Amino acid sequence: MAVDHTALARLDPALERSRQSAAKLLNRLAGKLRIQQTAREAAIGVKQASQYAHSQPMKDMGTEIGRFLRRNPVPAISIAVVAGYLAARSWKTAKKPDRP
Repeated sequence: MAVDHTALARLDPALERSRQSAAKLLNRLAGKLRIQQTAREAAIGVKQASQYAHSQPMKDMGTEIGRFLRRNPVPAISIAVVAGYLAARSWKTAKKPDRP
């Protein structure tokens, strides 16, 4: 039986295109799964925070938040700066007169 060496040369580009197509499909699927996993983790975090908030008295939560802020001042200051910036932008937008 004779081996057709040209058949392999013709199949090679088709196989490479199939491999690239499969790789793209798998990359898209992996991206979607990461988004779904992140959304699930966020939902679980929100649920846990809600359960915590409902189970703790306000005074205890305030004490714990104060402890967290004293132990981690940089994130607390960063959050305050961003919140202040967003509030100022919101205030500025709300105060802007309508132009005809």
